[in-house]
Amino acid sequence: MLFTIPLLNHALKRNHTYCDCFNASVWAMALDSEAAFQSKALEVGISSADVQALKTGGINSYSRYAFCCAYQPGSGNEDVLFDYLESILGAKPAGADASNYRRLFFESHALALKDLESRLNRSDASELKILPLAEKVQRLEALKRKFPGIMLSTSMEPSHELIDRVVRVVHQYEENCVKLVELSKCTSREPEIKSERSTSQLSFDAQGKIKVSKQSAVTECSINGEIKLRAAFTKRSLAYDLANIASFEVLESWSQLLFDRIFQEPPTGYRHISTDQIIHADRKLWVKVAEATRSKVTGTTAEGIKNVDAALKELAHHPDVQFHTLPLPLKDSSQASSSNQRFQPYQQDRPQGAQQQKGRGKDQGKGRIQIPDGCENKNKPICMKFNVGVCRTNIKAGKRCMHGCHVCWKVNCNSPFPYHECSHVGSS
Repeated sequence: MLFTIPLLNHALKRNHTYCDCFNASVWAMALDSEAAFQSKALEVGISSADVQALKTGGINSYSRYAFCCAYQPGSGNEDVLFDYLESILGAKPAGADASNYRRLFFESHALALKDLESRLNRSDASELKILPLAEKVQRLEALKRKFPGIMLSTSMEPSHELIDRVVRVVHQYEENCVKLVELSKCTSREPEIKSERSTSQLSFDAQGKIKVSKQSAVTECSINGEIKLRAAFTKRSLAYDLANIASFEVLESWSQLLFDRIFQEPPTGYRHISTDQIIHADRKLWVKVAEATRSKVTGTTAEGIKNVDAALKELAHHPDVQFHTLPLPLKDSSQASSSNQRFQPYQQDRPQGAQQQKGRGKDQGKGRIQIPDGCENKNKPICMKFNVGVCRTNIKAGKRCMHGCHVCWKVNCNSPFPYHECSHVGSS
């Protein structure tokens, strides 16, 4: 059936009232949903045997049923439609059954026209698409069968809000780009059940009209601690798999790689990798994936792997990503090591009596810098802290800070190097 622009505009006007009865964010995803079509067919009164017969005949979605023949709702002659149904079902529907098929066809046709209208009039203010409930349930059951070892309780099952948020990544199918879903937004089904279903919110549609929309009351989850953060990673992996954008196995392998880094023992003088570090690494990975899969989200590689999966596997070990998972040094570890390695001889050169003086306070002499033999700072003001490596003043070597010149305090040396690093060329 060939549509021209005038014919499409006429059809949209004729079905405009009926099309408006649909939730605009739901019907667009329901158009090609097999689960949503079967659920609606059973709801209007079509028997399960006839639904299976339609599926066997290739009519398994609203879009296929809307264009199965040349009949249009309101044209008057519906023999073409019922002749086609007779070829599939083996008998022409009659009576109440006929009215059920008329209703289902009219809804299918209205959904198809509404989808065409949205594509023609699409703007930034257009509503984002979400999965119908029947489609969510079907995909979730399929995921449970695929991974029987995963216990998808209400505390681990992705919430409907999270699925819809990631399915807005399905809206990214039309934009052909990937966007990151923050881990703090990866809510579970349990708090969604316990809380209010939704809250009213005022917004503007594409024509600038005020409308009241529903928003889930549960929008964020806690990711404090390794257990809660790991659960958020798993819920997001499930949601991306349900959205058919990335595979659960690939996303879980990335999550496991991050948490393996947390449990690795760091080198001496370095701390364990923190949860903040792996969150930053995860964000950097998705930035890289978005760059690599731009305009290629829906495609697959020559081996049949999803482009997003291939990008995740390739970029998970990118230096810009792994940089965030490197262990950080402990606080004051450099000072402690330098004190043990460089200044211990100076401590040994101190007179023993200076450490054993009594009667002048318990901490007398503590923290003082002792000048080694053969060194001086009398004739020229020399920074003693520079020579023992603890001066914090950011100036060039050889220049003067508030404590003195940054030169070696060895007699007749005065090279622009600390005493412990200087070769003392020209000194006596």
